[in-house]
Amino acid sequence: TPENRREAIEWLLPSVEKGDTDSMVLLSDLYMEQNPPEAVKYLNKAARADNPGALYRLGMIYSDGKLAVRSYDAAFRCFSKASEKGNTASRPMLALLYYEGKGTIRNAEKAFKLYQEIYDGGGVYAGIPLGAMCYSGDGTAKDYKKALEYLKKGMLSSIAVPGFHPFALIGKIYYSGGHGVPQDYAAAAEALKKAGNEPEALYLLGKLYLDGKGLGQDDSLAFSVFRQAAELGSMEAKAELGKMYCLGRGTAKDYVLAVQYLKPAAERGDLEAGRLLAEIYTDG
Repeated sequence: TPENRREAIEWLLPSVEKGDTDSMVLLSDLYMEQNPPEAVKYLNKAARADNPGALYRLGMIYSDGKLAVRSYDAAFRCFSKASEKGNTASRPMLALLYYEGKGTIRNAEKAFKLYQEIYDGGGVYAGIPLGAMCYSGDGTAKDYKKALEYLKKGMLSSIAVPGFHPFALIGKIYYSGGHGVPQDYAAAAEALKKAGNEPEALYLLGKLYLDGKGLGQDDSLAFSVFRQAAELGSMEAKAELGKMYCLGRGTAKDYVLAVQYLKPAAERGDLEAGRLLAEIYTDG
């Protein structure tokens, strides 16, 4: 309640005045909802004294950009120092900045090492970015078998990892197969259905419906899923829509829309799109 908050602030102020940085962090938490500038002021004061909790909170503020001008450089400095001081919450944020190259030179190998240390220390949620990196061969050798092991273990955690889609990655691995994992369209379909609005996952799911692999063949469902993927920016799905409009699969024939979707695909080197486009132009 507001009364309890005011009383807590009164009890903390004497310790804050004596320079206790942990009290400053607690005080900033109490001020954060009602008076964010005051909260940030105490965080800065505690961070100047290298308080790990304050450094982590400031890193999140600089990374988020809501209570201060977004600065990945400042966020990286805060997370680095907080991690050095033993703040474990800073380590995944530091790994993400290394992975994305924000606030520092991109270093996928360093990101992988940090995620591996988190994972080995019991932070199984780090299995999700580790799996993604094993899938892409970014920061480590490409290894689909290890990727699946990491992803499935990481999904046991209730902690979400922004920017990584475990079901989408699992679906892609089973869809293509290779690198230690046999191709399995049924397993791919099961995972891709759970991937939500990830564009590439939707595109692959549409391909499974279109080709009748791992799922019953269904042109109408394929068209619907391709349209969802296209609306989310999938160029491959747009090419499939053009082909379906041209051939009348899953939808009525519409050569105007077919050309609209096929032309960009043909310009990107899609040979089938180019052939269909040529037939449309030839037939007038």
